[in-house]
Amino acid sequence: MTPARRRLARRIAIVLLAPVLFVALLELSLGLAGVHADRYALGPGSSVERYWVAVDGGYARFSPRRMRRHEDSPAFVRDKPPNGYRVFVLGESTVEGFPYGFGDFAEWLRVRLRAMLPGRFVEVVNAGNAGWNAEQVATLAEECLEHDADLLVWAVGHNEFHPWSRMRVREEIDAPIASALRRLAWRLRTTHALARLLPARPVAPAALPDRELGDDSPCYGDERPDIERHFRANVDRAAIAAANSGSSIVLCTMPRNVRTYPPIASAFSARVHGDPALRARWDEAFNAGSALLEGEDRSAEKAREALAALRRAAEIDATPARLHFAIGRALERCGEIAEARRELHEALERDGCPNRAQAWTQEAVREVARARRAPMVDLERVFDQAGLHGMSGDELICDNVHPNFDGHERIAEEVLTVLERDVGLALRHDLDVPREQARELLGISRYTELQAHRAECLANFRLALQAGVESDLVRRTRRLCAEILASNPRDFEVGSALALLEAVGGRRELAAQHLADVLRESREQRVEMIVAYRLEPPYRRALDAAGFDPGAVARDLSDGERSQIESRVAAASR
Repeated sequence: MTPARRRLARRIAIVLLAPVLFVALLELSLGLAGVHADRYALGPGSSVERYWVAVDGGYARFSPRRMRRHEDSPAFVRDKPPNGYRVFVLGESTVEGFPYGFGDFAEWLRVRLRAMLPGRFVEVVNAGNAGWNAEQVATLAEECLEHDADLLVWAVGHNEFHPWSRMRVREEIDAPIASALRRLAWRLRTTHALARLLPARPVAPAALPDRELGDDSPCYGDERPDIERHFRANVDRAAIAAANSGSSIVLCTMPRNVRTYPPIASAFSARVHGDPALRARWDEAFNAGSALLEGEDRSAEKAREALAALRRAAEIDATPARLHFAIGRALERCGEIAEARRELHEALERDGCPNRAQAWTQEAVREVARARRAPMVDLERVFDQAGLHGMSGDELICDNVHPNFDGHERIAEEVLTVLERDVGLALRHDLDVPREQARELLGISRYTELQAHRAECLANFRLALQAGVESDLVRRTRRLCAEILASNPRDFEVGSALALLEAVGGRRELAAQHLADVLRESREQRVEMIVAYRLEPPYRRALDAAGFDPGAVARDLSDGERSQIESRVAAASR
């Protein structure tokens, strides 16, 4: 190389290396000053530096739980004692405990482990976050390990097709270099320091590049293989991080409702998607079969008629997920269980916008468990075995994926079995908390009692309105309503019942006050009251006594709500 070329090369190297060295020095300085890069990307304009925030005596979540029945801050103590045993339960809304906010399997583990590990300071921390995907949870796992975790319980797999998950993967595919640079920049302390110093810039709502669910196309496209690859990589990432820190990790496959929860979206073949006449024929056959299935006649004979119509639709296009779901339900009613099971699982796998763990998700967890020799709880198998005909349904799940109280209790039992068998935790079963006592401690018994009282309250309320005068029934029902509202002030159906019961008892001012509170907070009850006012004389008398003005309430409704009222009144008048 000539001297001139060497000088040129040195200059180019200086030009290239100078900013790199400057940023490196700046990063080091900011690190010494205690500045951190945000760890979590939670959508456009939203990120979090640390999930666990130091508070007096311990750590709390960066954002308070809106759904928790009780205050759970701090979540764990700052200084773990020598006899401490600290567990972080990681996952999504299934772990968080939706829709209850209490009685989740992390709480079951806390109550029972504290009893069965005498002499240990046991902490079981619920680190579930609704809507989080595997990448976000894996990041949280790494932070939890920094807090001297003895055990991680990993239960993730329902949210990989969440819009933000799909957006990030599509960005990697469509603009790989820009995506890589953006991710690199966001890991720098310098980026976050500048963002905090510069004036805040409004973030325009991002348009999610998703197909509409109504256009017969799936919400994902070519990015699906990358979504699957990312999921497995993040499960593996959490398992490796736990092993490297000397902590244990228990991986869980996910419970999901196969038998009674339909697919979210159904894609059609290109042939039917582009041919309105074919689509109309498909709709006619499918709707005929569905009507027969949903009718009052639940006999096997009627199910076979439905099956014949549904198979006519399948001859036109067997692609849509909802067709397989309907065929599976018809086959189940006909007693053809093996075929029904295949069809219902096919419906889940063909879902155009999955919000339940699919077969590839469950297998990825099993593969990582085998590869990393990590203990595993096969909740898919456990919930299927508990379901009718070996398919999970609403026995232990309250909707598509969220366990009911019995489901959470069952998960805790399975995790405890694996902790004892595979993790080597020595549990004193003779000290275990009796089931009913545990349910009392967790608030489940009180909740189920209140739910029974609520059903009794609403049933008696209708009887009391029919009588229309003060009576022992009215007084007892008012007491039940007040008890329920003391526990849940936002139960607006019970609130409206209490208002009308006060009106029946002649306490017009108190009735008007309760009624105004309900009407101010609940649009749904505004609609319900106007419908009841127009259709049911007992309601009308009580509402009149409470000072209800249907015209004034109707003026505040939307066009859609007014249309709903007219449709319901017209249907009831036929």
